[in-house]
Amino acid sequence: MAIKGQSSSPAPLRIGVDARTLVVRKTGIGRYVHEAGKALIAAGHDLVFYWPERVPVPDGLEAAAHRHGAFPGSLGRILWSMSALPRQAACDGLDVFWGPAHRLPVGLPDALPAVLTVHDLVWAVHPQTMRRRGLLAERLLMPPALRRADRIVAVSDATKNEIAGRFPQAAQKTITIHPGTTALPTGAGSAGKVPDRPYALFVGTIEPRKNLAGLLRALALLRRDKNFDGRLLIVGGTGWRQGHIGEEVERLKLDATVSFAGYVSDEELAGLYAGARFLAMPSLYEGFGFPIIEANRCGLAVLTSNVSSMPEVAGATAHLVDPLDERSIADGFWRLWTDDAYRARLAAVAPANVERFRWTDSAAQLAGVFSALKA
Repeated sequence: MAIKGQSSSPAPLRIGVDARTLVVRKTGIGRYVHEAGKALIAAGHDLVFYWPERVPVPDGLEAAAHRHGAFPGSLGRILWSMSALPRQAACDGLDVFWGPAHRLPVGLPDALPAVLTVHDLVWAVHPQTMRRRGLLAERLLMPPALRRADRIVAVSDATKNEIAGRFPQAAQKTITIHPGTTALPTGAGSAGKVPDRPYALFVGTIEPRKNLAGLLRALALLRRDKNFDGRLLIVGGTGWRQGHIGEEVERLKLDATVSFAGYVSDEELAGLYAGARFLAMPSLYEGFGFPIIEANRCGLAVLTSNVSSMPEVAGATAHLVDPLDERSIADGFWRLWTDDAYRARLAAVAPANVERFRWTDSAAQLAGVFSALKA
């Protein structure tokens, strides 16, 4: 179970933060680091962000201290984490060091408490869905980080249980602290991306773990068996091994059914959520699944998978399917598409589900963990 916020706020802390995930385009983990950092700053804590290279500081983090390196690129970030980062952290008078995304610097002072956040164990559960370079990095760098950490924060109970199952020695020092969710900014910007017919929305990096191919095959079944004439709008940048998705759309004769919006701004995304019937997210695996809560915040029901963290996060707002069974996906999609009362019933509890995920609560729980280590 996720721990609750402390009854009284801990004294302000000086917290070192590994900011490497904020260097590249913001995805779910980058959003987590950004929003959690803002919430900790707002709670009065003194944060020091360590950057492998000089990039613009994201909005809301300006009040923190920032240490910039000169180590561009993925290999550069690894070298930085084993050289400049631990040296800087040792000189900054930190109360605790926080690795918010699977890594801790090699060479941190033994006396400096360290907390590690783990978002998923996709490298162990579904290694075939990862880039080789990322897979090797996770295999090499996460186990020693788990050993070095004085406390491990999992973003879901599902991830916590996976850590305990695969790394029993880490079980006793692992707790769940759910992330929060932030309202997307509203405004103009989605014009030209909205389909000309009612649509369901897919949001996420187009990569194997998201099971977009399975969703397309399910739509092909609906075209064949139900004469489905709605739309699926796919939002997200292309990851890896998914260059064939366009060809799959053609092969399945879904050109009139599927459209691609690519990577969009938060303002555009808010508009696309607002116009959708529901979110379709039948992933093979998710450590948390931010689009589920984003969709809920916009009042949408969700089609998602019955595995890993997705039932935990979606709660009563989702129709759950077997991501390995395209017929299960198709049946769930069709019910959400055609059964207005059922869809509305799931959407009606979305606001209550969103209330479970507040950045203020998440930051208070993190601060409680940090404070206990300092004491």
